[in-house]
Amino acid sequence: GVMLSPRLGAESEVVPHILRVRGGSYYESPLVGGVVGRIHGTGGLDVRLFEWSVFGLLDHFDYWRLSVAADVASDYLSTAVSVGLWH
Repeated sequence: GVMLSPRLGAESEVVPHILRVRGGSYYESPLVGGVVGRIHGTGGLDVRLFEWSVFGLLDHFDYWRLSVAADVASDYLSTAVSVGLWH
């Protein structure tokens, strides 16, 4: 069958070239009978750290970043932390 999952979100670079924040929400449809759907709240941020070309392997304009994210719902919590590139 067809399953709908409405989503809404926004992202902004609140401190230019240093900090991005995002937030949103979505509805998780029930996958089996007798289970109710639930609404999730999501959020995260990216912080630009420092410039490092990894001994010349990356372009000079690449910066490292730290990212943190969370997804919260009734009886559910998922978190993530990652390091990547701010491009």
